[in-house]
Order: sequence, then C-alpha cells, then structure tokens
Amino acid sequence: MNKIFFTSDTHFNHGNIITYCSRPWNTIQEMNEAMIKSWNEVVSPEDTVYHLGDFAMGDRTKIPTLLSRLNGTLILIRGNHDHKKSLEFFENLFDRQVITINGCSVELVHNPSRAIGDADYVFCGHVHNAWTRKDGGDIIPADERADHKEKYGDFRVDRPFINVGVDVRGFRPRTFEELIVK
Repeated sequence: MNKIFFTSDTHFNHGNIITYCSRPWNTIQEMNEAMIKSWNEVVSPEDTVYHLGDFAMGDRTKIPTLLSRLNGTLILIRGNHDHKKSLEFFENLFDRQVITINGCSVELVHNPSRAIGDADYVFCGHVHNAWTRKDGGDIIPADERADHKEKYGDFRVDRPFINVGVDVRGFRPRTFEELIVK
C-alpha cells in the first residue's frame, strides 16, 4: 500500500544550516548523503512525500540530481527559501494545501503564521528545531518566526500545529500517524 509522508526544511546544499541547527555533520556532502539515505529507508518509489518548504539552497542546478535520488513523488509546499530559480524543477508545487488523511483535514503550510483554514491539524516547517508541536491554547512566539516578527507578533494556536521539519524528526520524512502522536 502506498504511504503518505511529510517533511520540511531539508536545506540540501546549505552549509550554514549545519551550524544554525546543530546538525550532526561536518560537510554539506555528509549531510546530503545521510538525509538521502534516511529518506529512502522509509519512502518507497510508490509513496508520496509532501515537502513543506525549504528543499535546497546553494547551487540550484543540483536540485534535479537530488530529486532523482529521492524515492517517492514529491509535492512541494513553497517555503521562504524556495526561490523562483529552483521552483522550475518541481512538477507539484503549491503555496499551501489542505488534504484529508485518515478522516482528518490537514492544512499544509511552510510558515505556521500563514495557516488560514479551519483544518483539524496544521502541519508546518520553518521553525526548525524550536518546537515539535503546539496544541490549542499554546503560543508560538514571534522570535521563532523572525521574518514576521514586526507584522504578526506572538500568536495563540487554536488547534494542533505540528512541525514536520527534519531537525525534530530524525532527518527523515514521517507519516501522519507518527506525527500526531503526543
């Protein structure tokens, strides 16, 4: 049976992310290879992966090679680092999307401050290793969303917001069932 996975903020080819998020590698090559291996250990060629933004940085011409090495059909929800030059490589591209999985509606966005619907869950990225889950009533501080700090400030969530980013998910895509467990 085909599975559906979620991930974000891989930042392939981005050297500074290793330091910024305290990733356990010394080089871009080590990071890329380890994440590709981890991805392919759980995702089969028949599966679908929703990548919630910030796929790669650096030399964008390397994106087709990265995509060809990753199992599954990738659907990209555009992140703040997914620039025009790299978007041409993605066949399935959205700014946000709402899907139904296991009877639950899930809003897929990169930045949690961009969630606008009334889905049962919000799956997001952007916050890297700041938190894994915020439940109804929890606050997402503005300093964890620095690019929107002045405009939006802190906000209180009204439903579960789940960070699917690799930095809190073992550097591999995860299923709905894995993500919603408290």
